[in-house]
Amino acid sequence: MTTPATIALPNPLAPIAGNRVDPTTARFLWRAVPDATGYTFQLATDEAFTQLVLTNETTQVRTTLAGLAGDSVYYWRVRATGTGEDSAFSEAAMFRTRRASTGRKTAVPAPLSPVGGIPADASAIAMHWTSVPTASAYHVQVATTPDFSDLAFDLPMGNTTSLTLLSLLPEDNTVYYWRVRCETDKGWQPWSAPVSFHAVPDAKADAFDASLEATRSEATRLNAQWREAHADTLAEAEAPYLTGQTSFAAIVSFALMMVVSFLFLIWVLRLAV
Repeated sequence: MTTPATIALPNPLAPIAGNRVDPTTARFLWRAVPDATGYTFQLATDEAFTQLVLTNETTQVRTTLAGLAGDSVYYWRVRATGTGEDSAFSEAAMFRTRRASTGRKTAVPAPLSPVGGIPADASAIAMHWTSVPTASAYHVQVATTPDFSDLAFDLPMGNTTSLTLLSLLPEDNTVYYWRVRCETDKGWQPWSAPVSFHAVPDAKADAFDASLEATRSEATRLNAQWREAHADTLAEAEAPYLTGQTSFAAIVSFALMMVVSFLFLIWVLRLAV
């Protein structure tokens, strides 16, 4: 009986320890395996890969990611898949991302809504993302898993920054993840970082919107009430620095009020979900 040959490991080539990587466009490269039909790529924030960021399947020996955190340590590894068996995962390669630049323009659109796991009306989910000036087309994916291994929707589309999914997802409170990328004269650009939402019935989505609006109104009312109560202090603080000084107690009070408003908003969002 002939024992099948063990498939070789696709060793990571770049990035490796000591490399500083652009978090907006991180490019990965590994050594090809002659008998491989594909590769499984994994990225994690710990060396044991218990904190996975994503798992991707590809037939290439390279991949590009966008939306990584700046000034952070990541670990990545890869294994080869074949017709008979898969290889073991390679040794983990470590790298650190550079500090994110707030002023740099990228060719990666950013999801605007729905995001943050909020409830969305499954009968008409309105998706919006930022525009990339050099884009000629966009590509949207929706999945039930954050690594997009189980796609529910996959559509390359024209040069538009919105899309409405009409009754394509069940109204069962399932969590979905979505991402978007654009095509420029240099080809398809990296995917945006994934964001999530809950697909819910229309009534639940309306209730969430009403709760959110009520919370915003209450925060606005509390802010106006506080400013009225501290009008004299604020007037002194907003005057030229030679004629007055900001009250430390007023600053602390204002900061506490903002924190309480924010915590109240989070509590309402959790109840709505």
